[in-house]
Amino acid sequence: MPIEQQLRPIWKRWNGVIPIWEAEQAGVDRETLLTWAQNNPDTDIVTTEAIAWYPDYPETESINWEIIPHVFSLASAGPGAYLWGPSVLEFAELGTWGSGITFIATPREQPENTGIHWTVTDKKADSSILGFLSQNIRDAILSSMRFLDGDKYVEALEDANSRGIITDVERLRLEKAKYRQ
Repeated sequence: MPIEQQLRPIWKRWNGVIPIWEAEQAGVDRETLLTWAQNNPDTDIVTTEAIAWYPDYPETESINWEIIPHVFSLASAGPGAYLWGPSVLEFAELGTWGSGITFIATPREQPENTGIHWTVTDKKADSSILGFLSQNIRDAILSSMRFLDGDKYVEALEDANSRGIITDVERLRLEKAKYRQ
């Protein structure tokens, strides 16, 4: 089977990104994959663990290019990693906070990276957002408290309240907790 056929489902699932570890799990040899990527003008080896692929497929139109940096970070983290805290709120479009930093929970220590905030935890993902494993939104609201400025946190709480994710009472309690920090 041609390597493109093996990679296409992974590419679709990961919004245009190919995590090397997932390709290996699918039976693609790492060196074969890297050689293919180096010789393919439609790819970029973005990190040591993730490749961007820009094939001429109709599905390319469905790629959400705005989240690609977050997807690379998540793909590079390896199996068991998931979106956490502020990145969950950003993907859910709760409030107006946006950042070049991706917040990821992972079961193991990761190398320092200025664009990623790692949270090492034994807890597994309990939700998904935009097709990616994530912390659930209610827990992400709590986890985000210490990372967001007061006004951005209040915006996220107001959006969560208006969508029925949290109640009026919870919103007020969380606002007060934020300002007591």
